Amino acid sequence: YYLDLDDDNLLRLYRFERYGPCTEQTGLLRFEDFRPFGSNIEFFDTPDYATSLQVLSERMGIEPAECARRLGVIDLPDNKGTETMWSYHSALGFQRS
Repeated sequence: YYLDLDDDNLLRLYRFERYGPCTEQTGLLRFEDFRPFGSNIEFFDTPDYATSLQVLSERMGIEPAECARRLGVIDLPDNKGTETMWSYHSALGFQRS
């Protein structure tokens, strides 16, 4: 899997296929936006994937989509043929839903 951005800068999840092009799997992804802590506690420097991808692709001189396929790879375990839903939070990462 890898994360890429669409034309509106929204994150999309793609799966590498053994044969053929990558397939979009965003339907398996639920974006989490919650505050697991008290009101005065924040994450320290929450990473922004979209900005990081753009900066890195410019630095490497390649398109953001190519940069995402090369460096935005995520190893999500396969659930033996059944589709697994994933929750994603920018600071906490992925978790099975």
